[in-house]
Amino acid sequence: MRRLLGCILLASLMTAPSFGELINGDFEYWSDHPDDPIWAYVTTIQDDSNVAWTTSGNAWFDDGYAGYGHIVGTNGDRMTVISWGDATTAVAQNVGILFVQGETYTFFIDIYGESAAEDAGGQGAGEHWCIGIGQADMSNSNAVVRQQDALALAASNAVTVDQWSNGDMSDYTVLDPPDIFAGWQTRSVSYTATAEDAGKEMSVFFSGGFQEVGADLDTCFDNARIVVGSLDSALAGRPYPGRSSMDVPLAAVLTWEPGAFAAQTSGHRVYFSEIYDEVGQGLSVADKGLFSDPEFPTEDLRLEFDKTYFWRIDEVDAAPNNTVHQGDVWSFTLEPYSIQITGSTIIATASSSANEFSQPEKTLDGSGLDAGGRHSINAETMWFTATIDMAPWIQYEFDGVKKLDVMKVWNSNSAAESAIGWGAKDVQLQYSVDGENWEVLPDADQLSRAPGASTYDQYDEIAFNGVPAKYVRLSILSNWGGVLMSYGISEVQFNMIPAQARTPDPDSGSLDVLPNTKIQWRAGREAAQHTVYVGLDQAAVADGSAPALSSTTNSIDLSPLNLQLGETYYWRVDEVNEAEATSVWAGPVWSLSTPEALIVEDSESYSNFSPDRPFQTWLDGVGYSDDDYFPVGYGGNGTGAGAGHDIWSLGSPHFGDQIMETLINIPGSDQSLPFYYNNTGGVASHIDRNWSTPQDWSGHGIQTLVLYFYGATGNTGQLYLEINDTKIPYEGDASNLSKLRWNAWHVDLSTLAVSSVTTLSIGVDGNGANGMLLLDNILLYPSAPALVTPAAPSADGLVA
Repeated sequence: MRRLLGCILLASLMTAPSFGELINGDFEYWSDHPDDPIWAYVTTIQDDSNVAWTTSGNAWFDDGYAGYGHIVGTNGDRMTVISWGDATTAVAQNVGILFVQGETYTFFIDIYGESAAEDAGGQGAGEHWCIGIGQADMSNSNAVVRQQDALALAASNAVTVDQWSNGDMSDYTVLDPPDIFAGWQTRSVSYTATAEDAGKEMSVFFSGGFQEVGADLDTCFDNARIVVGSLDSALAGRPYPGRSSMDVPLAAVLTWEPGAFAAQTSGHRVYFSEIYDEVGQGLSVADKGLFSDPEFPTEDLRLEFDKTYFWRIDEVDAAPNNTVHQGDVWSFTLEPYSIQITGSTIIATASSSANEFSQPEKTLDGSGLDAGGRHSINAETMWFTATIDMAPWIQYEFDGVKKLDVMKVWNSNSAAESAIGWGAKDVQLQYSVDGENWEVLPDADQLSRAPGASTYDQYDEIAFNGVPAKYVRLSILSNWGGVLMSYGISEVQFNMIPAQARTPDPDSGSLDVLPNTKIQWRAGREAAQHTVYVGLDQAAVADGSAPALSSTTNSIDLSPLNLQLGETYYWRVDEVNEAEATSVWAGPVWSLSTPEALIVEDSESYSNFSPDRPFQTWLDGVGYSDDDYFPVGYGGNGTGAGAGHDIWSLGSPHFGDQIMETLINIPGSDQSLPFYYNNTGGVASHIDRNWSTPQDWSGHGIQTLVLYFYGATGNTGQLYLEINDTKIPYEGDASNLSKLRWNAWHVDLSTLAVSSVTTLSIGVDGNGANGMLLLDNILLYPSAPALVTPAAPSADGLVA
């Protein structure tokens, strides 16, 4: 018998929660690019611990009303609109997102409105709401609108918005009065940013009002969120590089997710240019042609470092429609030619120092610099030698050999510099890879004089032209004063050409990295090949004696290495190009740790809704009907097994509740899987999980499978597992099936054929056996873990 899951039955599960559970004004931000934060909190609408809308202040009203409303509310409180006559409100809120030209933004909010019957005052018909998106002048802390030209309530109950008192409204939508419906509904407004919007911070507003003086109306709002990108499935989405990405590698391959109806052949027209209007208007100069695959290589375009480019994908439907869907304009900025070496990673030493405030590290900490690159005249932000230093020098040591591009030097800039002249004048610059053998940098023999003023921003930029160096020494031969034998430097910065591998993925130090993970990194500039060292010995990886793999891409699959569970591994990438003067650039040593166990099943992903119902993965005796996710239903496996609580039958104690068990769980778990069994006619009840791709449970040191089960009073029968065609009976105490506690069943896999597992069944033998078990955490371990029996919870929550 299949489960018949019609819309009427599903509707019974979606009753409106109480008001107290749903009041919260947190904004959330979502982008369609997987690298962007998903549902990351940005800010709140307002939270002043007041559960009602309040009246206060003069709100620019010209018709005698002197009040405005604040949207307020605290989690757990009911929101009530209290009496304040015919006043209206629109409170703006910045959300920490900067507009990007050509991007589409949609502001959503969920509203729960009372029906007229629910509203005891019978005043529901006068309530109005409006939401909008744009920019507000937040210097006006109230951020309200003027009634006469911003938000007005007409006799027809319409709401109109023309502009805010503190800024133009970019776009808005009028919501139907929420009291005409009962339950939660989602409302939204979309806006595409213009060139004038670019770089400005986004604001949204949520406004409301009513006409009946003395009315007392109840409304909840929840899940305020902003979606970036078009909502049209026919358009291309999920661009790489991500929207407005910075530091994109040179010669990147642009990719996107095709629109739902794009033709398989020549279904994507690409526009690309460094000029926005050429792309936005679809000019021929930006038209790069039609492509069949959703990717566009840029290697042959000779793109420039640190420049912003714009692109657009128009999706073309298959014949006979051939409809063209104009896409959003996306942008990215290429990586700079060189990047600054962080001062905190550099060690500075010197021939001498004037005092404790004028140490050589002062030249690296940025203490005297402002955001505009101007250095102060505060002497305590600079390095000075001792009063008499016969052979002054300052030296910098990097944390490894770097491919140096430029060195920026701000000379001594104290208030007395113009009179005394401590600043270095004639100098010699040397560099070394080992600190013993030094080379002199040519054409770098004099530094310019600082003015001794807080406007000083004319630093010297010295070209190293890509030489390899771990050490740089600046020897000072004279100063600009020419009298005192004391010298100084204000600030030094180094830029390197990123020749080494960087930004590992997963991050160094990551835990629970699967042993078959594909590790990646940002390739070094000009690298043609990559040598990857991986091992348990950190020293062996550091000196290159660990086992090595070679790759022509910036990633490598760890599967062939058969990493063991519960271990910490170290890895390093050397970037290789035999055509370069320095053919190998050794990378830093990174680490990752594998998990103690691999998860076969943790029961956390299942819910009441398709395609995530447990019986759609663990096939049982009841089966399921076809739906949008499963065009072909399943008639059941012919046994008396059931996966999940029965939430559809009126007589079930779980009717209208959760299909998974949420009260009795393994510590750290949110839910467990109910397994009902009823053996009739000598047929054992079982639930079955199948994998289309065989699972290998023989590698990575795996020796043991652990299954946790929780019994119920009156359970009978013999528990068993079946892996492929091998049946394994439970050899523990049979009474454990009826004990109200979690039991760990350890299964020795060392003698079983588990290199290609396609089916796992959990069943109960025994004629007439029946009952219910809770199942959770099927795990694979290198050895049996210590047995910890969790404390048994109250039996009150267990309903069979």
